[in-house]
Amino acid sequence: MGALRKAVGERIRALRKEAGLTIEKAASKAAMDPVYWGRVERAEKNITMDTVERMLQALGSEPVELFSVGKTKDKETQELIKSLLPRMSQDSRKQLITLAKHLAGSRK
Repeated sequence: MGALRKAVGERIRALRKEAGLTIEKAASKAAMDPVYWGRVERAEKNITMDTVERMLQALGSEPVELFSVGKTKDKETQELIKSLLPRMSQDSRKQLITLAKHLAGSRK
């Protein structure tokens, strides 16, 4: 399984959960089979850009959200982080990433 396919599947799952939708609801909104949707989230399908677009539209998400951490609708938080990063040392950045992953429940 490709790393990008896995990352996209995980991100689609996260966006779906943020939208408060079940696989069945999201798939219905995208006129897709829920089994297929689940296979995308588990990175079992290599999907086209058209399918990505349909899925994002069903989730009410913008394409940029697929490759960003957190919803892009939270502009204030993103702008704050962007303004702080240039002033941080490399060690501080690593600590921030470790903390963010810990808070998100990820150990990667």
